[in-house]
Amino acid sequence: MAWTTPRTWVAGEVVTASMMNEQVRDNLSYLKDHVDATSGVHGLGSGVYVIGSKMAQCRMEYKSVSIVLSSGTAAVEGNFTWNNAFSSSITAIVCGCVYGTTDYNMGRNLYYIKSASTTGGTLVMAASGGLAGTFSVTVMAFGV
Repeated sequence: MAWTTPRTWVAGEVVTASMMNEQVRDNLSYLKDHVDATSGVHGLGSGVYVIGSKMAQCRMEYKSVSIVLSSGTAAVEGNFTWNNAFSSSITAIVCGCVYGTTDYNMGRNLYYIKSASTTGGTLVMAASGGLAGTFSVTVMAFGV
């Protein structure tokens, strides 16, 4: 079914069932079919977005990893699993942590991706002279 350009309704016009079906039902079905096709191809779920450019389309997905540092010198690993596995490759992975004023004064906390694959990975957070605390680190990946 093809998209139909929405019509401009005229005051006093008699609206028929076939007009409403074409303008409302058929156009909504067209839009839904495209959303369903995107979900089927890319396995979209919570925290998963399709991004595109003129040359290609790829997927972006994010996960939040909770890390508890029990001391100022701890190094703790946190595993994460993507909502939907990437089909072939990951182009880039980035991670970030938001610190409040209290967190910032806790010392130097470093975090990095220890390992990653198309299905998930491991993040490490290491404290260097700070206090204990709980941190939420967001991991984002771009791929297909």
